[in-house]
Amino acid sequence: MSIPVITFIDASGNALTLENPLNFGEVDAGSTSYFANNPVSIWNSKASPSGVSTIENVKITTVTMSSGYPNGGENVSIAEGREAVENKWVQIRSSGMGGCTASGTRWGADYPEMIDDAESSYTAIGGTENWHSIGPINPSGYRNVYFRVSPGINSTPVGSNNYIQWKTRISFTYV
Repeated sequence: MSIPVITFIDASGNALTLENPLNFGEVDAGSTSYFANNPVSIWNSKASPSGVSTIENVKITTVTMSSGYPNGGENVSIAEGREAVENKWVQIRSSGMGGCTASGTRWGADYPEMIDDAESSYTAIGGTENWHSIGPINPSGYRNVYFRVSPGINSTPVGSNNYIQWKTRISFTYV
């Protein structure tokens, strides 16, 4: 089978990339801000599902921009996400799905039925070994996840550029 291609699509249909990231706007310390284009759909091989496996053991976390590590380290700046990742500012929940969700044989392979995670509460992600698990995603199927950010009341001010950035990392297995 081919390697699954994972795509993050916002509610407006835009692909989320390093050039077009999640943007929570201005968030005050001690408050919570929701991503304006929630939900974000995590697609498995949206454009070319033929010959692709279901992704399983799907987990999501945050890592710093420069190091790509969940704990950042002393040399990673606040603007590169050190404090946001280490203190688990980003929260997520999974609810809703679509595309190819039914069990059966398609594209020459058997696929399981996808069950909605239907989560109503958010889980903080980031930091060392703090992943959030969601259900499997079939080829040409997706799961909806909702993001929010909640910096602590004692969060460090960013400085002149007014941006704090981090990466969302997804991990999965496939056969």
